[in-house]
Amino acid sequence: MFKSISKNLAVKMADQSLISSEEISLFEYGIEQAIKYLLLYILGLITAVFFNLIISYLYFCIMLISTKSYLGGKHFHNETWCMISSVLFVILTLEVAQLITKISTNYDMLFAFCVIQIMITISSKVIIHSNQPLTRREIELNKRKSNILLIIQLLILFLCWITNFDVLLPISCSYFFLYHLTRIN
Repeated sequence: MFKSISKNLAVKMADQSLISSEEISLFEYGIEQAIKYLLLYILGLITAVFFNLIISYLYFCIMLISTKSYLGGKHFHNETWCMISSVLFVILTLEVAQLITKISTNYDMLFAFCVIQIMITISSKVIIHSNQPLTRREIELNKRKSNILLIIQLLILFLCWITNFDVLLPISCSYFFLYHLTRIN
């Protein structure tokens, strides 16, 4: 279904001279991936509305996109399994955050746990996916970029902690915990 939609859009773009005929397959793939990710984030947003965790979900999306862009994680070669596992990861993270919010009133401990998780993530290596081999320079650059993003996340958490804006601590805590469970080094 996504293939036919993306193919039709790419062909229409070529017909309107927005792209060349050589670029059709490239744009077809890009449109297909964009539709899949949009569907993933819409399903996550529906889940967040259901659990009343919209702010947490938006922060989760920022964390997910920034962290996985440079540090990688588990990848499936089958796109269906990839999509299912991604949706389950989003739902599970929100569930764990909801559970943490219900059972924990000690946000100092959550903050400490998040700091430890971020430090573990900073010290971990970049994961190279077989579909996207990286040079040594790209690995070093990705590691540097990911560390900067993680430090920014740590600063955001610190600001939330000192201002008693505790809404982001449970989602950060559950995200980093589950992220490390799903990593393959």
